[in-house]
Amino acid sequence: LEDLSFALPFDVAGGLNILAGILTLFLLKETLTKEDRKEKHNLNIFEQIKKLFESGTLKFFNIVMVIFTSMISGVQVFFGIWLNESFQFTAQSIGLFWGISGIVMTVVQLNVARFFTPRKALIVGFGVYGVSVIFLLIAEHLLNISVVIIAFAVMTIGTAMILPSINSRLSLEGKKNQQGLLLGISQSMGSL
Repeated sequence: LEDLSFALPFDVAGGLNILAGILTLFLLKETLTKEDRKEKHNLNIFEQIKKLFESGTLKFFNIVMVIFTSMISGVQVFFGIWLNESFQFTAQSIGLFWGISGIVMTVVQLNVARFFTPRKALIVGFGVYGVSVIFLLIAEHLLNISVVIIAFAVMTIGTAMILPSINSRLSLEGKKNQQGLLLGISQSMGSL
């Protein structure tokens, strides 16, 4: 798409997001009953964060989410620069890496629940992610693109196991009428 127009990939991504929003609006069923939705919520974000940290389990998983999201952000920022500097990757090649990563993450996330409980997926995911970091350190010294590709694939699988597991745990810990709020605040904190 980039060959047609530099902005076209972004336009396609935006269009797909709009399509996803429309499909969600019309196809996704509401899980809260009318009685659950009648309950008034305090919109003070600081009180909501305070409530979030009252539970030890919620506090733990939110801290894990913030730390892991920070790690992912660092990888997303510096991985492309490193590939360009060390292996002369073009923007198109780096984009291809991330595109394939998204597809692999989707496939892994669709299948994680079949093989692991959320707790086991979290543990295995962090182990897999740790192995990928070791591979990347080796790749840095060897300047071997094959090792980089393997490390990136392993990192993608680890990430795909960790994120849904954290979200699942946060969702399970919250009351029925708090689950969306918990996930929203957690994602917001991770975005910081």
